[in-house]
Amino acid sequence: DSKNTQAANTIGTYEKIWDYLSKVIESDEKAKYNVLDWGSGFGLGTQALKDRANALRSSNAKFTVNSYEPFFKGDEKFAPSLKSKPAANSQDFIVNNVVMNVITADERAELLQDIYKSLKEGGTAVITARSIPQVFKVKAPYQLVGPAEIITSRGTFQKGFTPDSLDTFVKEVLPDAITSHIPSSYQLSPVTVVVTKPFLSGSIKSDTADSVQSTSIGAELMDPDKQLSGKKLGKFSLYLAADAVEEGYSLLNKKAYKEKKEQFEESSST
Repeated sequence: DSKNTQAANTIGTYEKIWDYLSKVIESDEKAKYNVLDWGSGFGLGTQALKDRANALRSSNAKFTVNSYEPFFKGDEKFAPSLKSKPAANSQDFIVNNVVMNVITADERAELLQDIYKSLKEGGTAVITARSIPQVFKVKAPYQLVGPAEIITSRGTFQKGFTPDSLDTFVKEVLPDAITSHIPSSYQLSPVTVVVTKPFLSGSIKSDTADSVQSTSIGAELMDPDKQLSGKKLGKFSLYLAADAVEEGYSLLNKKAYKEKKEQFEESSST
């Protein structure tokens, strides 16, 4: 539900992300850009991006800033401008701000693939997620359900990341992507990875049966005695070997999250 996906204090992050992207834009001779706020929630960040784009003093650059909220249910004040996923190879810039930390492992892999597919060759996506300290700052009771993963008293899921864990996750799901980081001088508080789609990168092949890009990421196959559910998928996926869990990867998928949430609600009511 997109009612729970954005708070007003994320606006400053959007503004800093734009300040970074504007430097990339100023060094490019192209005059027209598509910018997408993917996971726009109430649209607060989208408006911040529009305000920043309108204020940019470049005499040549023109921007189309759109928003997409996959969990929009039609009852919010702000309706996203895109009603469905953007077309492949259609976006110059995508901002996905603090969404990765509120969705489960299978959803994260699928989201990254969708974002990458939507980027034009040479396009850039800024991916951010809450850090582990940010996730555990909650004052209300919560249930620990995995490595740096909790279900809050409101029944929402949160996972904390380190710079290395987010970077590793992105590289495993998108091995062809070029990854980099926003300089610390921008003072972004979420953990951040910049993803660039190289020219002539080719198409993404997705294994829809498992909702993960299992055949295209060069994943290491696990030994038979370490496999779960008989699936030979990469360490990034929801089916993981025990040693992968020790490294901070998650076993939690949407079904497991629902079960954990129900258990937490039952224990809280007694």
